[in-house]
Amino acid sequence: YSFCTLLLTASDNYKNLSNQKMNKKRMEGNYDVVLIIVSVLLPTVVLSADECIDNEPFCTAHGQTCSDPDINNAGDWICSCIPPSTGTATATHATCLLDECSTSIGTFCSSAGQICVDDDHRATSISWRCECLPPATTE
Repeated sequence: YSFCTLLLTASDNYKNLSNQKMNKKRMEGNYDVVLIIVSVLLPTVVLSADECIDNEPFCTAHGQTCSDPDINNAGDWICSCIPPSTGTATATHATCLLDECSTSIGTFCSSAGQICVDDDHRATSISWRCECLPPATTE
């Protein structure tokens, strides 16, 4: 975007310069003219790049991984939670969820003849508990 704007600005300045009667020496010293010459020589190619090259440290700082599903689309990089947590977000860090009962904790409860309950699935919470199966009670 800025490259296109720069070309339009340089092009407008070039028109203004060519409308004025200027000697050759002064025109060669004008940077606007140099920009126009350089822009004509440079190909107008849009380069593709994996956005995770720049954004991986951001995702990693949140304990997540980065992926770029389409290197030709800007702003579509994704931070993903590391299993067993789940969650993704585009162009920012994800909110990771974890049902602790789906991990070995759930097996711990079931091996004791109980059920595992996790009321808070935020990955940062430790909120699971084992509960007796009905009709048994904790007393």
